[in-house]
Amino acid sequence: MDRTEVVSFIKSQLLSRTEYYELYGQVDDLSGGGRIDDVKVIEISYETRVNSETNFYGTILVEVVKEVGITRSSFTGTFAGYFDEHGLYLETASLDISTAGGEDPSGGKPNF
Repeated sequence: MDRTEVVSFIKSQLLSRTEYYELYGQVDDLSGGGRIDDVKVIEISYETRVNSETNFYGTILVEVVKEVGITRSSFTGTFAGYFDEHGLYLETASLDISTAGGEDPSGGKPNF
């Protein structure tokens, strides 16, 4: 399975099925009603297991939009999942909420 396919899957899952992952509640808590606008995979690593599964994990940058005032902020986070002969599975995705209290990854204060 190539990187492009895995990255596309991660982004699709986090944008269309956000409520299934920990970052859903974190985004709501941090932004007071914001929504995820975009997800970028910054880094991805693979680890092949004996049972023909390949684990993947890495770092994401999540862009959040708060509807009131249309403010934006970005938070880093992590994800993990695996793929096998049956398909791709994203098991976890969460934000590094320590980036919420200070500066965001682009160097400025969060807008929320």
